[in-house]
Amino acid sequence: MYEIFDYLNEYDIYESFYDLNQRFKNLLIKSNLPIEIRFPSISKLNFYNYYRQMILPNRHRITLLHLTNPFTIDLIFSSSFLSLKFIRVQTLILDNMHTTYLEDIIDYTIPYYLLNLSALIIHVVDQIQVPNYFYYQIFSLQTLKYFKITCETKKDDRLSLLIDDDDDDNDDHEYSPIETLIINDCIRLDEINDILSYFPNLHRLSIDYLDGIYNKQLKLDSIHLKSLTYVNLKVQCLNFKHFEQLIINYFQQITSLYLSSRYDVDYLNANRWQQLILNYMKNLKIFDLYHIDLNRFDNNSQQIYHNLIENFVSPFWIKRQWFFTHHHEQQGNCHIGYFYSTNLYKKKEYTLYYGTDENNCQFYQQINCDKIKHVRICGTQSKNSIINYFPNAIELTFDLFNDSITVDLNRILPLSKLRKLVIECYQFPFKRLIKLLYSTINLNSLKVRRTLINDSEYELSQQSEFFQMISNKNMIKNLIIDECCTLTKIQLFVGLCPRLQQLTSGMNRKEFLLIVRFLVSKTEKNIKNLSFLCVLHAPKVSLKEMKKFIKLEKILDDHSINHVDRKLYLWCCVLPYKTTRHITLKIITCDQYKHQHTMAAVLIPLGWEALAYTFGVIAASILLAKTGEEVIIEKKKGSIRQELPGQ
Repeated sequence: MYEIFDYLNEYDIYESFYDLNQRFKNLLIKSNLPIEIRFPSISKLNFYNYYRQMILPNRHRITLLHLTNPFTIDLIFSSSFLSLKFIRVQTLILDNMHTTYLEDIIDYTIPYYLLNLSALIIHVVDQIQVPNYFYYQIFSLQTLKYFKITCETKKDDRLSLLIDDDDDDNDDHEYSPIETLIINDCIRLDEINDILSYFPNLHRLSIDYLDGIYNKQLKLDSIHLKSLTYVNLKVQCLNFKHFEQLIINYFQQITSLYLSSRYDVDYLNANRWQQLILNYMKNLKIFDLYHIDLNRFDNNSQQIYHNLIENFVSPFWIKRQWFFTHHHEQQGNCHIGYFYSTNLYKKKEYTLYYGTDENNCQFYQQINCDKIKHVRICGTQSKNSIINYFPNAIELTFDLFNDSITVDLNRILPLSKLRKLVIECYQFPFKRLIKLLYSTINLNSLKVRRTLINDSEYELSQQSEFFQMISNKNMIKNLIIDECCTLTKIQLFVGLCPRLQQLTSGMNRKEFLLIVRFLVSKTEKNIKNLSFLCVLHAPKVSLKEMKKFIKLEKILDDHSINHVDRKLYLWCCVLPYKTTRHITLKIITCDQYKHQHTMAAVLIPLGWEALAYTFGVIAASILLAKTGEEVIIEKKKGSIRQELPGQ
């Protein structure tokens, strides 16, 4: 029986077994085994219950803490939470984080309350205004071994001079113990020396955007990073000459190189690569190259491109088992060539260039795709070029200009296994989406950029038996619509995905409050599970509009609302559709309350107007009845009614 726990996360186990019986409850809260806490997309009410019943009793067991909701980050790192030390937390993951909390977390929370933290992963949703200070504080954390950040820093700031000139020869200068550094942000080439000088023990380095546009006459210092073996770089506006300098000055000892480059045709010079590897990268075992070349289209452009890349099939490359292929296409007056490695190594993501057969190199080969979890499809129409099958893929992305796929997708991967679908097409027919959802029955997350549907199709689509069948069986809980939606389109998607818990979408400004009214409606069964809303491209005034609307309409009992970086966030208890609930509570005296308030708090539901609730404390105002009497609380239309026996 207990083996099923291995296949569930901690919240699923809690939700399924905590209230089943006392034996399971004891198993969850009285064990000494380490646990990893990952908060899913849950309502505010469920979060409070989970916090009180699982987090607090088990805080000494938690080794990993993963927060995805910006409001939960706010609550978790509040003063009441931080009165408790989490002595075993080694990994902290903060998704959708606002810079408002960065300084306190780095300066105060981690050094004093997360004493054994060794891995920190942060995804910042707004712009870091003072990156120098932020990175300096991170690099100064003396327990950190792994650091990954996804963010955007202020464009006119540079991560230079992180070390003062006066400290260059100072033996007391503090170095970072970080061994794995992943920066998904734009780093300028002239900043790389200052950054690398902090990490004498660095093993793995990944930079998502290394910009060389301002460094035409750059001189790089040499730093010996004896432990560095893995480098993953995406370079922009960095010519091959400067890249060679990077290798010579910093990366001679590496065994794995993953490189994404564009535009400089010298990256396709096989002879220069061969000399660089033979002379300066003698330990290199893994070489993964991805290059995009853009030229004005003419009759000779494809032939010139072929002449360059044919040099990558010499004995030098074959001996090392480094194989490549390419795909090229014409967009307007431009010729775009994609040159990339076919070796998968340990990759979990694969890009499928979905082009005509003659656009692929003659040595294009079938590969082992068993480890691939995410497939990205790019390119244009194809005849019969699909030769690889991805049996274990659970995520699919269409990165196409429009709906141009003509092949059966089940020839590429098993659609029934997909958990996440991302459609980046600018014009994707809604009818095509419906058909796709018919085959993706286990889909949990859906993101669409722009769907095409005629005004006359809205009502017909919702009334069709096929639409109703998809609505009844699909399991989508997280929906992202990256376009400005009308009320009609929101209603269409909500009807299609009735189990939604989290909705992110742009909204028509003229219909903004109408859409909000629909989404928080107590009479709409299709949105009874919705608890988190993010409005994209929202002006600051929308925050005032939302607050005023909620106050006047009195439709949400317990909620949090915020506006950050043109995004409006709303988090609440599960939106209740019209219903009546009775809960019977035993009333105690004020003296008894002082000694039993913790137990009593467990019995009382959260988010009700008659109760003032803050992490397990109820207001004494509830203690109005005589001792031993019962109160029946009825929840209906947002009101509270108390009935005492005998009245």
